[in-house]
Amino acid sequence: DEFFVSDIGDAMILANLLEGLFEAGVTLVATSNTRPDELYAGGLQRDRFLPAIELIKAHTEVLNVDGGEDYRLRFLDRAEIYHHPLDDGAEETLASTFDGVVTGPVARGTEIVVLNRPIPARRAAQGVVWFDFVAVCDGPRSQADYIE
Repeated sequence: DEFFVSDIGDAMILANLLEGLFEAGVTLVATSNTRPDELYAGGLQRDRFLPAIELIKAHTEVLNVDGGEDYRLRFLDRAEIYHHPLDDGAEETLASTFDGVVTGPVARGTEIVVLNRPIPARRAAQGVVWFDFVAVCDGPRSQADYIE
């Protein structure tokens, strides 16, 4: 799965996990948008995580599979980005764009919970959520709220 290290607690847990996995001879297959040497770059007490980076480099083969195009975003490349004025036409365009990326059932007027705090959502489906700007950008939030 995805490797993303955002705090020293996670970094230390991950370091111990990796050490145990590699000692047990487990084959690790993972994806990351970050090269091993750049994991947790600039993080607090990063030097404590460097042994884990060395484990990754010693026990894995890093392959670059970036073909230059993120096919998940092709639909959005053709979508309108700016909507002015914010009228019924803008609402219809946003709804159409949302409908174009969802698969499966759509919940309306729901919420998702992030770090034990509910965030109201206009619509939600598997892997896609439509929020009002104020719901996600106005209020007590931290960077951890936006990273999954």
